[in-house]
Amino acid sequence: MSSEKSKNRYSNETQLMGGFVAIFLTVALVAAYVAWKVSFFIVLTFIRYYKQRALWIALAGAVIASSAGVVLFKLTTLNAFLLVIPLGVTALLITCLTVQLSCSESLIRENVNLFSDVLNTSWWSDGASKKGVGLEPEAA
Repeated sequence: MSSEKSKNRYSNETQLMGGFVAIFLTVALVAAYVAWKVSFFIVLTFIRYYKQRALWIALAGAVIASSAGVVLFKLTTLNAFLLVIPLGVTALLITCLTVQLSCSESLIRENVNLFSDVLNTSWWSDGASKKGVGLEPEAA
């Protein structure tokens, strides 16, 4: 009976380790995908808006923060200094998102003359112009 018990115990441990390996591989794959997408987003933002000074300042900040985190980790062997690296990358990512949103032309209104837009708008009807379109007298 003891051999059956030990055989069963090893089977459970093998299944448990297989589950841990599957979870680890899944998390590693998701992390690699997110890192790829973030890197691609940052590179595309720099290609499009390379003249934006905020991007270069954020990149310098991320590089300095990463370098400082690695140096402080090596000097003190304190793992908390490695948290500076993702903070620098997150700041760079937020800056890239902000630059893309502020430079995007989807939020900018078309070139419209404000005076003609205001003068040709009827203030008392729904969307009809002031030139008489849709302003028919009502039958009593």
